[in-house]
Amino acid sequence: MGLLTVLAAGSATIGVVHTMHLPVDLAAGLLTGAVTNTPALAAATDVIERIMPGQSANVAAGYGIAYPYSMLGVVLLVQLLPRLLRRDLRAEEQRWRQEQSWFYRLNTCQHWERSAPA
Repeated sequence: MGLLTVLAAGSATIGVVHTMHLPVDLAAGLLTGAVTNTPALAAATDVIERIMPGQSANVAAGYGIAYPYSMLGVVLLVQLLPRLLRRDLRAEEQRWRQEQSWFYRLNTCQHWERSAPA
């Protein structure tokens, strides 16, 4: 799933770069911001600084442009996904709590049996 996310973001970035004729340093920032990956921002900044000295500020600008939109997309997806999948969150939560209580009771009983004096 992670690989699919990165491939989709990379494809979208390449499409935007070619359509809008953006420089590669800005594109690197857009990609790192789109996947909300701050370590990738640091790596992209370092690579761009080595290839094109003095142009690394554009990487940070691209990151700053894409990051808020990416975070907004994540928040909206988390809010809308249950509706799109037609899931009842209250019923799912209740089922999860029942499963957790069963596991808790099972683990607690096993703990007491193992630690009981012989």
